Amino acid sequence: MKFVLIPAGEFYMGSLSVDNKWYRNEKSVHKVNIKNPFYLGKYLVTQKQWINLMDKNPSKFIGHDRPVEKVSWDDIQNFIEKLNEMEDTVKYRLPSEAEWEYACRAGTSTRYSFGNDESKLDKYGYYGSLNFGAQPVGQK
Repeated sequence: MKFVLIPAGEFYMGSLSVDNKWYRNEKSVHKVNIKNPFYLGKYLVTQKQWINLMDKNPSKFIGHDRPVEKVSWDDIQNFIEKLNEMEDTVKYRLPSEAEWEYACRAGTSTRYSFGNDESKLDKYGYYGSLNFGAQPVGQK
């Protein structure tokens, strides 16, 4: 697994958009301070990585380089526990919601990390009804 160091910093979290179904549960925009740097996986966990620790593959779209999918929060916690045991550490964990948004924003203040133009979503990621599990990780 490859990890990227995300530096400490602050950003504005939340959304001004009220008409977008993805933002209905968002709090109003507020400043968040990420006090400590943290590491985040550069890519989604692949099925091969999942199988190596969990000895099973719950995914619908089968392929060693594709992301593991159809896993619950409990499954992920079990994966993280095994990963920590394997390296005799406690450093692996899921990011908080604020850490995740901070990393995804990549220092930007626009609606998306690449700007405000929704027509460019296909170029930068998988979303909506697209099956992200059908593509190998690291393609976009």
